[in-house]
Amino acid sequence: MRRRNKYLLIVAIVVVVIVGVRLAMEPVLLRYANQKLDALPGYGGHIDDLDLALLRGGYDIKGVEIVKTGAGQPVPFIKADRIEATVEWRSLLHGSLVAEGDLYRPQVNLIKAESEKKSQLGKEVNWVDQFKQLFPFRFNTVRVHDGTVTFQAPGIKTQDALKAQHIDGTLSNLTNVADSTK
Repeated sequence: MRRRNKYLLIVAIVVVVIVGVRLAMEPVLLRYANQKLDALPGYGGHIDDLDLALLRGGYDIKGVEIVKTGAGQPVPFIKADRIEATVEWRSLLHGSLVAEGDLYRPQVNLIKAESEKKSQLGKEVNWVDQFKQLFPFRFNTVRVHDGTVTFQAPGIKTQDALKAQHIDGTLSNLTNVADSTK
């Protein structure tokens, strides 16, 4: 066998192994994330789909929904069409392994009810710890695209609830990767 053919064979085997690992990891990671969301105290959750992007160094989560269990609330606590997390390559060049996140059409529904059991304010869970379990790296940049936050209190009809819509924004340098003196 010629030397060039050996190299081509090695490259082909490596590519097949990488593609195989990627295809095998997606259902495992999806099952893990759904188990973590179902195990939230007082809440339950579900992710519809998870796609890995090895070249970008991240993953794409579609159809995220977290609901309060036992409260009978008509709307989910948190819902997002898509959450994308990728390695921030600029920061990697500065020697820091951090990520950037994009939240597409996230919705947060806060409901203050007559009793704590029926309220949906998210106080029962340490969301930072839960977030760290699903996203094992620190975020340096977070972008929100077309977000909505709704707050409803006793005596306020659903259609009259306080609502902030079309929220777009970027939080950057959250981990102080870039020099803040510039």
